[in-house]
Amino acid sequence: MRAPRIAIVGARRVRQGLGPFVTRHLVSLGAEVPAFLGTSASTIDVAARELEDTVGLRPSGYTSLRDLLAREEVDALAILSPAETHGHYLEAALQAGLHVLSEKPLLWGGEGLAARAHQLSEGFAARGLLLAENCQWPYTLDAFAELHPGALSGPTEAFAMRLSPASRGAQMIGDALPHPLSVLQQLEP
Repeated sequence: MRAPRIAIVGARRVRQGLGPFVTRHLVSLGAEVPAFLGTSASTIDVAARELEDTVGLRPSGYTSLRDLLAREEVDALAILSPAETHGHYLEAALQAGLHVLSEKPLLWGGEGLAARAHQLSEGFAARGLLLAENCQWPYTLDAFAELHPGALSGPTEAFAMRLSPASRGAQMIGDALPHPLSVLQQLEP
């Protein structure tokens, strides 16, 4: 069985981006990262150098997802770009038959987010494609249980989580809310 080939959308850490970190993790798990998408020739050069420095590889850079998909054989997209771009890339991945790991929030901006998310998730499921949202906080629950023995043994009666996203205004909701929701979903499946 060959290693999965994953293209990165948002390889740099411009805002709060996780591109280099997720890329490094994917490679450590055995994935190949043959290509990434950037916004311009100059950002492609910067991202290529950053990936070489942080991950030790230099994938091909593209400014067009269409060109990337036409020239590279990939199985999946890791969508790590700003939240307002996720919808476009999710739809393109679905149309191309690619699995997706998307940074949170899955969708942001525009009307009917819940309906759009439902439609996309149903589309991925119907095609047998994995659609996963990157939510890291549930993975901290084992350490929390060690620090606070018995705290997670009964039903959840109260929950609080302090977050300080770098964003402002309504974007803070999109950047912060997936974190407590992912923990609550893990605590009360």
